[in-house]
Amino acid sequence: MLLQFPAPKSWEEFEFICLQLWRDVWGDPNAQRVGRNGQDQDGVDIFGSPIRGKGIYGVQCKLKDALVAAAISEQDLTQCVDAARDFKPALKHFTVATTGPRDEKIQETARKQSADPNAPFQLSVWSWHDISEELSYRDKVASGLYRNPSLQSPPEENLGQISRLDPSDKLFAIISRPAFRSQLPAKLLQEAGKLLFEIVDNTFSHGAASRVSISIENGCISLRDDGFAFDPTANVKTEIKSFKDGVGLWAIGRFLKKYENRAELKWREVVDSSALRRGHPGNEITLQFSADTIQSAKNDAPDLEVGFMLGGMEISRIASEINISSNAETFHLQFTEGGALSPEVMLVEAIRKRLPPSTTLIVSARADDDILHVIQSIGDPRVVVGPILPG
Repeated sequence: MLLQFPAPKSWEEFEFICLQLWRDVWGDPNAQRVGRNGQDQDGVDIFGSPIRGKGIYGVQCKLKDALVAAAISEQDLTQCVDAARDFKPALKHFTVATTGPRDEKIQETARKQSADPNAPFQLSVWSWHDISEELSYRDKVASGLYRNPSLQSPPEENLGQISRLDPSDKLFAIISRPAFRSQLPAKLLQEAGKLLFEIVDNTFSHGAASRVSISIENGCISLRDDGFAFDPTANVKTEIKSFKDGVGLWAIGRFLKKYENRAELKWREVVDSSALRRGHPGNEITLQFSADTIQSAKNDAPDLEVGFMLGGMEISRIASEINISSNAETFHLQFTEGGALSPEVMLVEAIRKRLPPSTTLIVSARADDDILHVIQSIGDPRVVVGPILPG
């Protein structure tokens, strides 16, 4: 059962909801607000760095009048985009989050900008419907924002659906949900996300699908759509000669070559009620990584990767949310930025206090990060320096 959460009444409340949601969507506990209300924010209220990709992502929160159900206008969107151009460091992806309803024309405008190679960043627009739906899949986040939400987790066979009206980055939000994160390592979810984006884009653009459903079970990701029958695994391209020459099918081919004998992509025609009403069967595509590939990805990634560090309350929150298995031999903490030393030391100590008796904390960082010198100088046998992992 998906709950429709009440829209916030104040800008401050909406910004806080968005901060908590996008921290979880991005997998970045360090995502933070930009300044205070009234300060120059270059059109960005929240920024962070998603675990699934590199670069800075930003969100602007637009509170609309719930009484008149006002959707964001094209003028609003243009103003948001123009302001965000000046944000430093430059954004890779920009989201406009609004308490207003969905608007097909606005979604089309956002998709066109994202497809423009000269655009300053990828663009998406999230309505309150989209935000509320995403909260329904994230019990921990929703429970911290709303009292007694009585959430019922959606069944595994229907973890998410994408339609033409959804934000352009809805797919990546779906695969960042707890059900996906608990079954596949972040590295493989990132790889799967890029592949699935090409398949979904092809499904809408060329298969005339009206919707795509996405699910995961035992680590196997499944896509079902109501578009015309098309097997992408039998139509991959090995060469590309122009910017319009089947880029998506070439990207699928590159994935299959990279993960040859390590992942299996299958297609089959299925009986889909929505597709049958449109006069044809539907499609199902499954993606399954091998057990060895999954285990290798787990071994090659840190348990917690941290960029810029914040204050003591933020460090305590990060440490309290970490899940460390009682039988884990190691827990790997990796600092990706050469930040201030004191917050890094505080986080190491906070995690060390939560370690099970038989677990060793491995800390990695850039060679010039002083945290490595501190750990080596203290000489605690349960806290050691380790190599940087690719993540």
